[in-house]
Amino acid sequence: MKKLFLLFALLCAPAFGQVYSEQAMQNTQGNWLKSLPGALVYLCNSSAVTTDCLSGIGPLVTLYTDQTLTVSGSNPVTADSNGNYTLFTFPGIYLQCVKGATSFCQMIQIGGNGVVSCANALNGSLAAFTSTTNLSCDPLMGTDFAGNGFAQSWRYLGPVNGFVGVIGGGSDPGTLAKYKLSANEFRWLGNTIATPFYGRVPGTHCTPGQVWQVVTNSADANGDTIDNFGCLTPSGGVSITATSPIVVTPSPITGTGVISCPTCGTASYPNAGNPLAPTVTPTGVTGATNYSYVVVGDQEGAGQFHSTASSTGSTSTGNATLTTSNYNLLTGYGDTLYGYRCFDIYRTVGGATQGLIARCAGKALKDTGLTGDGTTAPTSNNSQLDPLGLIRPGSLSCNSIPHSPDGVDAPPCTPNALDMEMSRTFGVPGDVNDGTLTWGGGGTSPCLQNSATAAWTNGALTITSDTTNKAVECLEFSTPSTPYTFLAWIDAISQNTPGMCGIGFRESSTGKMATWGLLNNQSTNSTTGSGGWITWPDHWTNSTTDSITTSYISYQSSNGYFKLQNDGTNIVYSFSNTGDGVNFKQFLSEAKTVPFTTGPNQVILFALGATAGPTTCTFDFERRTQ
Repeated sequence: MKKLFLLFALLCAPAFGQVYSEQAMQNTQGNWLKSLPGALVYLCNSSAVTTDCLSGIGPLVTLYTDQTLTVSGSNPVTADSNGNYTLFTFPGIYLQCVKGATSFCQMIQIGGNGVVSCANALNGSLAAFTSTTNLSCDPLMGTDFAGNGFAQSWRYLGPVNGFVGVIGGGSDPGTLAKYKLSANEFRWLGNTIATPFYGRVPGTHCTPGQVWQVVTNSADANGDTIDNFGCLTPSGGVSITATSPIVVTPSPITGTGVISCPTCGTASYPNAGNPLAPTVTPTGVTGATNYSYVVVGDQEGAGQFHSTASSTGSTSTGNATLTTSNYNLLTGYGDTLYGYRCFDIYRTVGGATQGLIARCAGKALKDTGLTGDGTTAPTSNNSQLDPLGLIRPGSLSCNSIPHSPDGVDAPPCTPNALDMEMSRTFGVPGDVNDGTLTWGGGGTSPCLQNSATAAWTNGALTITSDTTNKAVECLEFSTPSTPYTFLAWIDAISQNTPGMCGIGFRESSTGKMATWGLLNNQSTNSTTGSGGWITWPDHWTNSTTDSITTSYISYQSSNGYFKLQNDGTNIVYSFSNTGDGVNFKQFLSEAKTVPFTTGPNQVILFALGATAGPTTCTFDFERRTQ
């Protein structure tokens, strides 16, 4: 018969302290088992020698009195009267020796079957092996023992309809190197969600080309919102067409296609047109001297981007010596030409010198004997307009001028002969060479310059008054036939009470004026309450005496768009009450015989001075709109 040795192990739940319970037995004659009451049980390191372990030399393992492993006990332990014993120690593989009437030794493993403690555990925290013999727990991951799980950044629910929740609100994992994506890996990221909600996937499989779309919203018993997704087949999409140089393929695109610009990389810049031959009018004392001129459009004021020189304009009746009294007036070369900031004037015949006599002049010039630089006008046009065409608001039917203003401030595509964009730089406004503007207007009681100054400044006309009390100091030009309307953008940069900036009409035979603009009046007024910036229509019998109209309103800004019209019967005052230069409100309409005897013959741009200090007015542009 075989001799049998049996061991019966009692296993317990996992924990830090490991428990091993046993009954000391031995085979007897006749092959039956017999308990060994009072047997000594030694537990030694697995490397111990059997004889050393049985003799208590060991090395012996520290044993404890219970599973908390805090109070050490004796090694060996003594089996009770039935041969039972229990060992408390840390997990591991050990040599166990039982010493009785007969003795034996064997290797045993203690581990994975003790009671574990985890100070930070939550109800349902999961424990896992950290080595072949040790357990630990994760307090941020667990189960509710009903098929549901939780973690710090996700949840899953098994029993109820099945879902996985992604919890956001933290930093993206990319902030930590250990979370770098592995090859062939995809991860969902939870967003910061102000109002938590569910998303329910479509109930059917979506076919290629379909997209997910929220088709309904619902709410559960907890009051949480559910976005219910369905499969959407796009219904044609957006039809896209384009104009050259943009190309769409196919055209129009209603599904998948390509939008391209094959010529954009090599787009050519269209040229602006060329000026006309100037009309040359000898003024003052004429003579029999020949003079000839050509004009070149100048885009940036330095002659770098320019037109071809115009055809020649000539006279044979010029004064032999040109002066401020006997001069040649050049006009008509750029009245309606689009695409240039100003004009370069060349004298090719006559005078003491020839060549360029004026760089970046306006639409009219007085040659008073200006000095030529000896250069020749260009014979080619290298001006440039925007190759993409209508990309700026305000450029309604023409290519944009590079670096020109946008919107309503953009130069009109078809300028009027009386338009002034104020972008020239030659001379100063109203000087002896200015063929457009003059100071005062002549006739009866002119609005003299006095000590006022004017300048072309950063694409604008600036007038600074002197300190003569309530003296209208104006630059003027002649009106066309009625009806006509003039629009000006006016900025009252600096005013002293009762300073004013504006546009007006003047009757040179009487000196009477009707003006319209911005007044700075800080005094209390029965009509407006307190003063400030005021839109002010006014009547003048001369440059210092006004008969104030009673209709005026407070204005919140020191600049704006102002219109003044003479329709042949009435003088109409309007301003852009929204400040956009598009929408205008009529402020006052009155018979032209109220401010004038017969009617105006001059348009004026003016500053009204004050003894408290000068008034500075800026005019970005003046345009005839009717």
